[in-house]
Amino acid sequence: MFFAFNQYIDALIIDPFANMYRMGVPEDVQISVANVLHNASEPVIFVE
Repeated sequence: MFFAFNQYIDALIIDPFANMYRMGVPEDVQISVANVLHNASEPVIFVE
């Protein structure tokens, strides 16, 4: 049931949004967004 729901949401919302992002956003911006998300996933270490 959850799998079918996820497929429905994927086809209805996620795929169209992803396609618009790929087609409408310049590659340089896509790379910048990917870098920001990658950096945000790294642990934060403060050095005094």
